[in-house]
Amino acid sequence: MEVIIPLEANAQRSKADNDLIELNKTLIEVSKSNEKMAKIIIGVVLGTGIALSAVGAHKWYEKIQKRDDKLAQLQIDKLEVEVTKLRTELAISIVSSPVSVDEPENIAHE
Repeated sequence: MEVIIPLEANAQRSKADNDLIELNKTLIEVSKSNEKMAKIIIGVVLGTGIALSAVGAHKWYEKIQKRDDKLAQLQIDKLEVEVTKLRTELAISIVSSPVSVDEPENIAHE
């Protein structure tokens, strides 16, 4: 634009000046067109990247994370069963252990 404005302001232009004005106007139009195309390409690449990331995250969640969550829950369930079993065995051993009423010192030592 800096080249075009002074040339257009000149009332006595030569053919070369007119050609230079047209060439610069064409250059501006091509630059604007290239900028639009670059924005479109960037948008497509960015959109594709986001879409692929979303698909990958979904597949990871469905295949890996759900399996890991199930495994963790099974481990928790197993530990709860083991703790319950140990508590039951402890309660049974306490109830079934012989306690002598005649010898109070044995109770204190146990």
